[in-house]
Amino acid sequence: GPGGRMLLATGGDDGSVRVWDPATGDQIGAPMTGHLGAVWAVTAFNDPDRRTLLATGSVDGSVRLWDPATGAQVRAPLTGHTVWVWAVTRLSGLGGRLLLASGGADGSVRVWDPATGRQVGAPLAGHPGPVRAVVGFDGPGGRMLLAHGGSDGSVRLWDPATGRQVGAPLAGHPGPVRALTGFTGPGGWLLLASGGADGSVRVWDPATGDQVGARWDGHPDWVWAVTGFAGPGGRMLLATGGDDGSVRVWDPATG
Repeated sequence: GPGGRMLLATGGDDGSVRVWDPATGDQIGAPMTGHLGAVWAVTAFNDPDRRTLLATGSVDGSVRLWDPATGAQVRAPLTGHTVWVWAVTRLSGLGGRLLLASGGADGSVRVWDPATGRQVGAPLAGHPGPVRAVVGFDGPGGRMLLAHGGSDGSVRLWDPATGRQVGAPLAGHPGPVRALTGFTGPGGWLLLASGGADGSVRVWDPATGDQVGARWDGHPDWVWAVTGFAGPGGRMLLATGGDDGSVRVWDPATG
């Protein structure tokens, strides 16, 4: 946030976006309101002026941009999805151009230029049902890729610079994929993790499309969130949140 202070942002069923100081647990400023339904997705990014902004996706089908320093909405809503927006992520396009991507219940992924509010290219299609997760991550050779997971149980990879799908879908989950994250595994290996309605977490090599090791089981039902973080001693770990109310921490080196 402003002055380099680390903050947290959350979206809720009440349609508001709230900012918090994790050092104190206090809410910062008033709630940001404007969405006409529940806010399902929040991501932070820096605009070309290095200003920290928030992008949010809602069941009203829009993506909205906010300045958390003022609580004001930045430009008009980004519209194109015909129904719920489940997920939003930031990514880099050609020449490091900042872009946003959103996934919706209409089965499409749309790429946006937050500087203009315009959609970039045609929607990315492929899933026959809702897109529930999207993430931009560094793929093989330093190429930025976009991954999205759908209700068909597959994860699809795209090159946002060309708008083309990369390789075959990553298949393994028998039901919807709800969470995705890119991370650096042992030995600097660039990997992708997915969490599904089957309660499993799976790790993928985006260079080959192969699953890495056995699936990780622990949650008895939906995995709703997954993220990577540096644990003690700088060791990369993954954390997952499930429908069972638990958060589980995993060592990707051992599973």
